[in-house]
Amino acid sequence: LEAAILDVKSKIDVEGYEEFVSRSLSYRGDDDAGYDLTWSNPGEEIDYISVTYSDGQILSYNKPGGEIMFSEAALAAVKEKEARQIADDFVKKVCPEGYENIKISEDSKTSISYGGYSFTLQRMYNNIPVCGQNGRITVSKKTGEVLYYKMSYDTSISFEDTESIIDTDTAKEEYIKKISPALCYDYYYDYKKEEVVVFPKYKLQSRNLVIDAKTADVYEAEDEDDLGIDWGGAE
Repeated sequence: LEAAILDVKSKIDVEGYEEFVSRSLSYRGDDDAGYDLTWSNPGEEIDYISVTYSDGQILSYNKPGGEIMFSEAALAAVKEKEARQIADDFVKKVCPEGYENIKISEDSKTSISYGGYSFTLQRMYNNIPVCGQNGRITVSKKTGEVLYYKMSYDTSISFEDTESIIDTDTAKEEYIKKISPALCYDYYYDYKKEEVVVFPKYKLQSRNLVIDAKTADVYEAEDEDDLGIDWGGAE
């Protein structure tokens, strides 16, 4: 625990907080899977910093920031480009072992909860996105502080080479042949005409069916295989 606290303090500024609470984490029978660490001030419900720490990594960071939370009224003092650089610097500091392989989305979304710029994080390997290894970071539009960070980065993963994978055109052919779209009817409500419009369409039988890039076999992927963003992976 002491080593975890010292490591977190070397990466995160927790000055000014009077109270500290720690809780051990258990995962799949491992009673020493990590720690939840929280620094707070008495009487202030949303003035705190919480960190989840495991295996030498800061997995998540949360700093609501008192009056900053839910504040969308104030004009943004920090521009998106500056916020992205702040996010990049934070990731480099808290995840040095994975920084070179973590890509930050160019564009942000506005976080309703935090009133900040919210960027998507994606782990890459040889310029290929790694499914399920992603996260998010939010930077305050008002102060430029990082208010939220969470990243999945498993250092125990080993990767196969991509030398014998099928090319993109072959993958498309195999996908269409083996995971053919299904014909079905769909509908929507046309508010101008005040009527239900029914139309035929083709849709994927299952969004979780994917093609193995080496064997071209079909398998059912986990939900986290959905990347959400086109990260421009290797062709």
